Amino acid sequence: LSVTLEALPAVPVPGTVVVTVAPAGVSAPWALRGPGGYVRSGDGSMVLEGLAAGSYTLTWSEEPGYRRPSPGARSGELAGGGEVGVKGVYA
Repeated sequence: LSVTLEALPAVPVPGTVVVTVAPAGVSAPWALRGPGGYVRSGDGSMVLEGLAAGSYTLTWSEEPGYRRPSPGARSGELAGGGEVGVKGVYA
């Protein structure tokens, strides 16, 4: 009897990006870009789950009556199974 064991390919573990907009109640728009052409836009605070590991860039947009957070874009590396938080304070 002969048994051959083969390694299975690694299953990617999704991660989470938490977008927080301050002060509370401000629904400022933003756009998130990531690996594989991933693009998601939203307004206000949001939790984005099931994202592939890799480099992400969040860009804050203008909100009437407020100054946009500085810097206007933030980049970070999301590890598989990890969580990255991005906070934008509109003044």
